[in-house]
Order: sequence, then C-alpha cells, then structure tokens
Amino acid sequence: MLSIELNIWIPLVGLCFLLVLIVKVIAEPRGSYSRRIYFLMLLLCAGILAMEMMQAYLDVHADSIRNSAAMNRPVYFLFYLCLIILCSCWTFYSYYWFNGHRPVGRSEAGFMVAPVAGAVLLVLNLFFGNIYRIDEVSGYMRGPMFFAFIISCYLYMLLAISLTAVTAILKDGNKRKQDLLLFLLFFIFPAIGPVLQYLLPAFSLMGVSEVIALQAVYMAVQQRSLTQHAVEMARYQDEYRSYEKTLSDLLSANTETLYFCHLNITENTRNEERVSSPYIRKQLEGVETIDELFTRIAASVVDTEEAQKFRKTFNRSSLLQNFDSQKTQIVQSFHRLTDGGKTHLVKVSLSMLRNPDSGNIEGILYSVDMNRQEKEEKVITAITDREYDYIALIDVSTKKIDYQYSSAYAVTDNGLKMGDYDTEITASLNGQSAPVLFGRVVEALAKQEEFSYFFTLSDTDRGERQKRITYRYLDEKKADILVFINDITEEISQERNRSEMLQSALREAQHASTMKTEFLSNVSHDMRTPLNAVLGYTDLARKSEDPAVMLDYLSKIDRAGRILLSLINDTLDLSKIETGVVTLKEAPISCGEVIRKVVSAIRPAMDEKHINFVIDNSRAVMATINVDALRLQEIFINLLSNAVKFTPENGTVTFVVECIGLERDCVHDRIIVRDNGCGMSREFLPKIFEPFTQERLASTKNVGGSGLGMSIVKKLVDMMGGSISVESELGKGTSVTVLLDLERVDDRLGEEATPDGSGNSFANLEGIRVLAVEDNEMNMEIVRAVLEMKGVKVTCAEDGEIACRLFRESVPGYFRAILMDLRMPVMDGYEAAREIRRMDRKDAQKIPIIAVSADAFDDDIRSCLDAGMNEHISKPVDPKQLYTLLSLYCPAETAK
Repeated sequence: MLSIELNIWIPLVGLCFLLVLIVKVIAEPRGSYSRRIYFLMLLLCAGILAMEMMQAYLDVHADSIRNSAAMNRPVYFLFYLCLIILCSCWTFYSYYWFNGHRPVGRSEAGFMVAPVAGAVLLVLNLFFGNIYRIDEVSGYMRGPMFFAFIISCYLYMLLAISLTAVTAILKDGNKRKQDLLLFLLFFIFPAIGPVLQYLLPAFSLMGVSEVIALQAVYMAVQQRSLTQHAVEMARYQDEYRSYEKTLSDLLSANTETLYFCHLNITENTRNEERVSSPYIRKQLEGVETIDELFTRIAASVVDTEEAQKFRKTFNRSSLLQNFDSQKTQIVQSFHRLTDGGKTHLVKVSLSMLRNPDSGNIEGILYSVDMNRQEKEEKVITAITDREYDYIALIDVSTKKIDYQYSSAYAVTDNGLKMGDYDTEITASLNGQSAPVLFGRVVEALAKQEEFSYFFTLSDTDRGERQKRITYRYLDEKKADILVFINDITEEISQERNRSEMLQSALREAQHASTMKTEFLSNVSHDMRTPLNAVLGYTDLARKSEDPAVMLDYLSKIDRAGRILLSLINDTLDLSKIETGVVTLKEAPISCGEVIRKVVSAIRPAMDEKHINFVIDNSRAVMATINVDALRLQEIFINLLSNAVKFTPENGTVTFVVECIGLERDCVHDRIIVRDNGCGMSREFLPKIFEPFTQERLASTKNVGGSGLGMSIVKKLVDMMGGSISVESELGKGTSVTVLLDLERVDDRLGEEATPDGSGNSFANLEGIRVLAVEDNEMNMEIVRAVLEMKGVKVTCAEDGEIACRLFRESVPGYFRAILMDLRMPVMDGYEAAREIRRMDRKDAQKIPIIAVSADAFDDDIRSCLDAGMNEHISKPVDPKQLYTLLSLYCPAETAK
C-alpha cells in the first residue's frame, strides 16, 4: 500500500521540478529549434508523470472506481506513446547540438521511423496485448514482447545519439571533442529510467528519471543557449548592419545597367526597380511577380539553349536551393534582341542575401549590355590566338606564374603550368632553359626593355617547330613579367624563301649583267666588222684609179652596209619583242600565199649557193588562216636563211609544211626546216636561243650573222602560242621543228589580191614633181640622186615649216607626192603632215605623203598614219621600195 502511495508522490515531486524547468524555458528571451524541441520534451515528460500518477491513483481506488480497468487502458496507451515520442525527441535534440542545425532530408525521415513504428505497435497491442495487457481481474500485466519493446525504444535512442556524436567528432576533429563527449554523457541519462524501473518494478520511477535527465541536460546543454543567444544577438546585429550595407551597395551600384530590380525571392515580390532601356520597359509592362519577371526575360532570349539554361537557373525554387548551398551570386549571359533588331550579348547578375528581420531571401538583379565588350574580347582573342601560342605573367616577388593563357590554335603544346617558373620552364624546354631562368631574365631586362630567346620544339605531326619566347615588364612598377611564346616557323620559312628569292634575283641580275656585257661585246664586234669593211673599202676606193677595181670595192661596201643594216634591224626587232612593243596584226591570208612569199624571198640565196631546195607541202592544207603574215614569214625566212648560211654549196635544204590536225576553226601545222650543213655541238644546243650567240667553228668562221635570228624566231613562236625544238649533230646538219595552231577562217576572206611590188620593172616616173623634206644634207643628197635617176624632179625643204610654205605657194597638182622626214627642227614631220592636210585646197587631202624616217617601230608607223601620212619607209632607203610606192601612188605623167 505504501508503494502505491509513493507512486503518487514521486510523479508529483517530479512535476514540481518539471514546472520549474518549464518556467525557465518559457522565460528564455528567444525561441530556437533546440528550445522548441526541449520544451516539447518537457511537455512529454509531464505527460508521462501525469500518466504515472493516474496509474497509481486507479490502483489505490480500484475497488471504489467503477470500470477502473477500462480507464487504465487509455492511461497506459498515452504513457507509452509519450515515452516513444520522448525518445524520438532526444534524437532530434542531440542531432541539433552535435551538428548546429536541425536534421533535414533523409536524417529527419530516419529519425521519424522509430516513433511511427512504436505507435503502430501500441495500436496493435490494443487488440493483441503482446506488449502489455489490462484485464478485469489482475489489472496491468506485461506481455511477452514488453522487454523487447522497451529495449528497442531505448537502444534506438542510444544508437542514434551515439552515431550522431561519433559523426560530429569525426567531422570536427579535436576542436569540439570535449564538448561532444560531455553532451554524449548527459544524453545517456534518459537510459537510466528503464534500468531503475526494471530494478524497482514496484515504484513509478520512469518519469522522475526523465525529469532528472532533462534537468541535467538543461544544466549542461540547454543553459548554453542563453550564452549562445547573446552571441547570436551580437551576430544578428552584425548581420543586419552587413545586410543594410550590402543592400545599399547593390542598390547604389550599376547605375548604368539596362535593368535593375530589388527582389524578395521568398515572398515572390519586387520592390525597387530601374529601367534604362525603353525596349525593356515595354517588355516588362504588367509584370508583378518574380516568376513573371523571369518568364518575360526568358522569352526575349534569342538562342533556344540559352533560354532553357536561363529558365533552369532563374526560378525561385532553384535560387532558394542555391542560397541554402551558400551560392549567393548567380551570373548568366545570353543573347537578346534590341529595339533596333540587332542581337546583343547581355549579362544578368543576381546577388542574394537573407533579411535578418524577416528571414526572407532577397536579391538584387541587374543586367548589363556586354555587346561591345564581347566584340572587343573576340577581337583581342582572335589577335592573341593568331600572334601567340601562350601568354603568362610571372610574379617577381614569388617567382611564380600566377596567370596564363593558351591559344586554341597553338601548333605545339609548349605552354607552362601554374607554379614555380624555373621548374616549369626547365620541364617545358627540355634542357634549353638555362638562358631563360628567372635570374637570367631579370638580368637581361635590367639592360634592355625586351628580351627574346629562340628555341626548337619537336611536334609529332609537323616536325620541328621554331619558337620565340619574349619577356618584358608588364608596367612601370615591375611587379610582373609578361611572357609570350609565338611560333615563328612560318615566318622563318618565309624569310628563307625571301632570301632564296633575293639570291635567285641576284644570280639572275648577275647573269643579266654578264649577258648584257656579252651582248654589248658581241654587238660591238658584229657591228664593227662590217663597219670596218665599209670604211676600209671606202678608203681603198678613194685611192684607186682603176674603174673596175673601184666598182669591186663599191660592191663590197654595199654588201658590208647591208650586213650592218640587217644587224641593226635584227637588234631593234628583238628589243621590240622583248619589251612587248610588237603586237601581232592578224589578217586573213591563204597558207599557199604565205609559202609562195617565203619561197620567193629565199630562192635567190639558194640559187646563189647552188643549194638543192626541197619544198614538201604535200601534206599541207591550203586553208585561209587568220595570222600576222609578216611575222610568220619572218619566222620561216630566218630559219631558211640560217640553213642557207650554214649549208655548203651543192648541199640540200628541205622545207616541210604539213597539217597534223584539222578542225573547223583551227589548223594544227608542223613546219620543219632541215639541212645537211655543219650542224652544232651538243654543248651549244642549250644556248641556241640566247641573243648574239653563235658557235665559233673552223667551218663557220667566214659565215656572218648577228646571232639574233633564232632568238627572234623563238620569241615570235612563243607570241603565237606555238613551240620550237632543234635537233643537230656536228658535221651532219640541223633540223628545226615548229608547231603552230593557226586560226582557220572562211576561205573567201583570203582571196583578195595584194599589190605585187617584188618585180624589177616600175612605172615611168619621169617628169613627176616630188617635194622632199629632210634636214640632213647627206640623206637629202642621196634621196635626190636616187629619184633623179628615174627622171623625177625634186624640190628640197630643210624642215616642216618650209615644206608647208612651198606646198601652200604651189599651184594645186604641182607636187605629185611628198617625202617627209619625221625628226626635224622648227616643225617636225608629224605636225607638217597635219598642217598640209588642214590646208584649204583641193589637193591637200589627196596628195600622197610618204614618211621617210629612221623611226621604224610599230608605234612610229601608227603615229605617221594618225598624222595623215599614207605610207612609211625606214632608213636607209631601199630605192626599189621607194620606186614601187611612187609607182603605186603617182602614175607617170608628162612634166609641165
């Protein structure tokens, strides 16, 4: 009976102590998670004590209380339910004190498993009585699973607390080891209750043991919350001041941004907002919440992937998760359309912080137009990637590389890594680093502004690469050394090519100089030889009194003069071809006509040396071709002339013309000139087309010539798009083959007749009057004598002005022709011709004006025709050509 009464007083005393703890906790100035859990444990302990008192009271008055057994059932159910929840609260409470924060996620779910399972077992016990049972006869009785149930509850509590403590100790190490062990000691106090209850089953000691445990924990643990509260209050004030300062800084910064907004992420609202772009202001009209704001911004993003990335990052749930993970700065860039329709790069930044008063997560959102910066960075990157493989900065004080940039287009991987410079440069250059170790670089930069070193690296794909590493101080402070490496393999290769080109050009210039010297020497020799004959035979003729001998000397002078004239003509012809003055004047002509003219020109020379001249045109096609007939004839006559010169008397020269391909618009001809003359050596053949080159042999020492014929032929053949080849053997003769593709035209175009001036009979010129304009007395004397030999009456004029006066003063028709020199004093031949053509008289436009000049280039002939002249004769004057032209333009007429 005494034990039953004590079971009422023991819980009552425990309630009194518990009431004191409750008052203390309520009086604490600030509520925290640990205080709330601790207060809940006090209430649960009070419930346990109350249930114990009810159990004792029902036991004492079991006889007087009707249905006491029925009343015991909810009392014991609530008792064990409070005990289960209290055990669970101990685990939550210990977790907070060991880790500094409440359990979340899987930890919280794990701690909830045991109380839920215990509650389920208690409900099942109402039906099966496996843990305890209450009957009408014996009252409360423990079931077969009672001890397993109680031990499971407390073992779960002790195991959870112990694992939490051990995890915290392993995490924090020795810093909090003593505190954690102390907390673990007091958290084991709740396990005393079931032990005492087992040892003294007659007394209700479970609730009191919990009170003792709560009191001990309060003294050792919960009391610390007061101290922590003071610390937290100070920290709170610091946080609030920091919050206000950070908020003020963010609000005052970025005044030049496109968009600025103060967000309350927790409450999904916007506070302060600034918009500098009318286009953005229009886009954000009607936006009230943060969710709507982010949706509108995402809609303006041009690129789909960038828009998806923005939506994934900038949403409230994602931002709150980032803040919980202590990621408070969110930055993202994307491309959006501007009001001008262009695409600009925009950077959006969000800085998040917690408001200490409300606990809400707030943020400062702003956007900046990065379009110009993006282009500048791209330009700089493009230039950097193009010019340099690698760029780095060396901190002079630490001798370490603290910045580096590697080009995406580097040919070889020769970049240094972050860290000690000397170590990295030694590893990178494979033993070539001695001249560029840090000390040597500093010494070099003390003497010069920039220091460079060249080295070679091997690349598996591209072989050896030439590199240049350059050092210079970043600025005047000399705190950092700028290092950049660039690949100079191509630069060196180009420089080598330029050097080789210069060397080649130098060799060509030296060769040209040698050729020029040789050219002048040959020209001098070849011109002086006939000139010496002219002067020598002239002197002999002057001294001779025998007419027959004198005529022989004059004949030799004539031959030497013609050789000299041919030499001059060939030299000028080659010069015109080389300088591009000569252009092909194509006109329709029959192939047969070309061959006839060539044969007619070369036949006398063949006959003179009694050479057997074989013409084989059996395989030729006598089509009409569009060609410069004079230049084509010049090719053949030069080749045939050479064959005549180097073939002995009674030798054979073969002229073969054959068609090797005929098309509608083209004739493919092969022309072969073959002789059985002296031939050429194999060593001389490569030089055959060089100007003024002749092989000097005993058999050809008396053969004249300029050595220009083959050069002229080669250049003319090239101008016509053909090819030429030579085969020769010393002592057996020479064969020259020319391949030409000639344009074929309508045969009717080549049927027009041309005047034949090749005959030796001329029209009667006696009695016609000619005005000869010449400033040189000797030339005038020669022209006058040549004309008077044919009975022509000649009037002389020293310059163009006199000629114009004489013509103006003469009666119309008096002069039948005018022979006009071009280069004269007072008035030249061009102006004189124009003046005559402008005169107001009936014969001014009709009288033939024939230019007689040493200016024999195509441009000179064209200028004569443009000035109003009819024909051009080059000096020295060929009398036959002069007679032919006068016969053509001036039919014979009796002198008046």
